[in-house]
Amino acid sequence: MFGLADYWKLYMSSVGIGFVNTINAPPGTTGKIPDDLTSIMLKFGELIKPLSNPAVSASATEGSCARINVELDMKGVEFNTLVLRENLDNGQRIARYTIEYQIEGDDWKAYPTCQGKNFEGCVHGQSVAAMLVESLPYQQGLAKIRFRCLESFANPVGLSSFGAVLLAAPAGAQAKPMPESLITLSAESIHDDGVSRAKSGSRLRGARRAKRKARSLLTRKREVHGSLDNMQ
Repeated sequence: MFGLADYWKLYMSSVGIGFVNTINAPPGTTGKIPDDLTSIMLKFGELIKPLSNPAVSASATEGSCARINVELDMKGVEFNTLVLRENLDNGQRIARYTIEYQIEGDDWKAYPTCQGKNFEGCVHGQSVAAMLVESLPYQQGLAKIRFRCLESFANPVGLSSFGAVLLAAPAGAQAKPMPESLITLSAESIHDDGVSRAKSGSRLRGARRAKRKARSLLTRKREVHGSLDNMQ
């Protein structure tokens, strides 16, 4: 039987990249859905519920690709996931995009684009479609994030929504553990190689304080994950 991690991976690799996928709940020999399957699916529903209620989000926007520039105010927001939905009234039109972040007083910097089959800690950068879920390292302390359309199949293009959420993936769901160096982006920069490097001076001290807080949050998340595993 599928566990929480299995459902998570299936969801993120299908619905999370714009596919239409129905997660079935087949009946057992009694004609009823088994209680253990019902329990897991209810837990899974709770895990993905934040996707429908982002901590911060932007309303729908439409225009030529070159004019689609959607910003989110990230002050005080903790997140590790971005959720994008394309307006499909005129079909799927976004062909290439970038997502950038800004630390207060700094220039905009782009998140690295995913390469190969790795879709963690990077942005897809291509089509958006019905829904796209970008899995990033845990972050706090950013000033803004923005979506920019770089190329489209036709104009106008539109986003139905663009938001940021904090998700707690079940134990075993991530392809690789999140490096401590990427736990927080407070006063840090993500470079092309995906490595986060702290800046000097007061920002470095701020990053250290934020990292201690992030480690505490990560410990709480691990405890939650362990509890969920024990319930399976």
